[in-house]
Amino acid sequence: MMAHDLRNPLAAILGKTEFINSLVERHAGELQLTQKVQSSSEDIVSTVERMDRLIASCLKQASDDATKLQIEMSDFPLARASDIAVSLNGAAAFAKSITINYLPPSDIIVHGDEDRLTEAMDNLINNAIKYSNVGQSIHVEARNLKNGTEISVRDYGLGLTPQDRLKAFRNFQRLSAQPTAGETSTGLGLAIVKAIIDAHNGQIQVKSKGKGFGATFTIVLPHR
Repeated sequence: MMAHDLRNPLAAILGKTEFINSLVERHAGELQLTQKVQSSSEDIVSTVERMDRLIASCLKQASDDATKLQIEMSDFPLARASDIAVSLNGAAAFAKSITINYLPPSDIIVHGDEDRLTEAMDNLINNAIKYSNVGQSIHVEARNLKNGTEISVRDYGLGLTPQDRLKAFRNFQRLSAQPTAGETSTGLGLAIVKAIIDAHNGQIQVKSKGKGFGATFTIVLPHR
């Protein structure tokens, strides 16, 4: 449905663009050209805005679905999930010459949904790469504590303002920092992470000293 609904506005945008180009070629220098180009440009803006509303509606549905989690709990080695999450982001890190400092937590067993926790770590690592500059590094660590298992992802990138920290885990929240290499962001990743951790009766928090000082996202999963 989404693909179908977007085809017509895309065709309209293409048609209007071709129309503008033909006007410029045929009527260069004519006073009426400005009015015709302006009218077509307004049509393009209107069409793009309609597409944006369609996409927003689709993402809202995706967000609602993502937060209605079906959790299948079992005991599994945390390293199995974290290895996959790190591996999934290897290419993105390589493209920006970012080093992922990671020591597999070989002795840690957790109780949870392996696929969902892999997804949560994948999102955090991916975010760390997006908001880090070329040549920087990130750290992925895990350890057992008295109150649970702690998993942290730390970067030295763009950081978060106090306002960013307050709204970081809400749906469709665009933070003040922008991805450093033009990567896309839907504003859903951290909301999905929080939904996953909440479903495990865990906690997630973020710390940052402010813009330019990086950020640390920490998950705490309760012991069984």
